[in-house]
Amino acid sequence: MSEPTIEEKLALAREKKAKREAAVEVASQARELEILELEEEYETKFGPRGNSWELIDTVEGPVVIRLGESVLFKKFNAEVDAASTNKKPVEIAHQHNFVLPNVLHPDPDKFKAMVAKRPGMLGVLSTRLWALYNGRANENAGKA
Repeated sequence: MSEPTIEEKLALAREKKAKREAAVEVASQARELEILELEEEYETKFGPRGNSWELIDTVEGPVVIRLGESVLFKKFNAEVDAASTNKKPVEIAHQHNFVLPNVLHPDPDKFKAMVAKRPGMLGVLSTRLWALYNGRANENAGKA
């Protein structure tokens, strides 16, 4: 049996690539459906996205956060002020303590696993939650 020709190898490589791209497209559509269903669920419960809740689409999956107890914001705000005064970044543990009680989706165990894998997510999530507490209009609302 002879070695495959370059044309045969190329055809096989293109076929494999097409299959990978098809799988990515199916996953993308499933992700979009999940986000749309979450938006519908939480808009029904809490009103328009960006007022008292927000959905953040992360690499690990969508996260839905909602305004919680004001004491969480006050405590986090004090920690941010202290970090700023000392010219240090806000500790990830403080971000975690601020965000976790306000997560509606996914469940706490899955969220903790997501954050364990990508702790930098907490910076994005705490910033978005901060904006909700400050009553800022969210220009990204409805965009996932």
